[in-house]
Amino acid sequence: MRNQKELEAIILLEILRFTLMTVYILLASILGLFLCLLRPFHPNNTWVMGRMFGYPVLKILGIKMEVEGRENFEKVTGSGVVFSNHQNNYDIFVIGQMTAKRTVSLGKKSIRLLPLFGQMYWLAGNILINRGNKKSAMKTMGEAGTQMIKEHLKVWIMPEGTRSRGRGILPFKKGAFHIASQFDLPMMPVALSSYELHVNTKKWNSGKVKVRVLPPVDVKAMKSEYTGDQFVTFLKDHCEALIRREVALLDEEVYGVRASS
Repeated sequence: MRNQKELEAIILLEILRFTLMTVYILLASILGLFLCLLRPFHPNNTWVMGRMFGYPVLKILGIKMEVEGRENFEKVTGSGVVFSNHQNNYDIFVIGQMTAKRTVSLGKKSIRLLPLFGQMYWLAGNILINRGNKKSAMKTMGEAGTQMIKEHLKVWIMPEGTRSRGRGILPFKKGAFHIASQFDLPMMPVALSSYELHVNTKKWNSGKVKVRVLPPVDVKAMKSEYTGDQFVTFLKDHCEALIRREVALLDEEVYGVRASS
């Protein structure tokens, strides 16, 4: 049982962190929006915004971050599809801290309606899709693939489609893998340890998230045995297995437990 002073200290820490984070995000969104207005849809806007939000917010939250395998980003010099597991809203800060240059993300169209942040996210050049309309979403993703090839962009996608919130790795959706298959884009796996279950922002030192960038998957080389939607399913299952296995290894290293599947 915590005594009264410990409870008061926890509440004070939570209030302090929430206030600092809210004020910082507001100010960073204003600055980010201004920068994006100066160079709308520039291919490195998302990289700049990621650095602007990532480290400072993680510092406020008391979350330590370790990244392995950044050099694997450099193995793909042109376009590619980066994909990772998705746990909660803090992913945007974890991923932002390590996003490579010329990388944009895929987000819901409704994000654009968020005051300041939404407009900044859109002007940063990120791709917005209507997830409630499959036909519209697939059309947008097809157009995004063409744009990626033309401008040598990478797109960061979370194939689970929603936050897992401690439920393990959710089944991957096919959208990202349709793009990779259609344009022969390499898949670039990034695994995040299960920090949703092990990070506690009620503590001064909240905990640690470890991220590992894996070697890219050569999509074109894997097409010899499968075609069409059969190949998309095979690719999805292969990439999902990669993330599941790597998250389990990370959780053993960082927290001493295996990730639930």
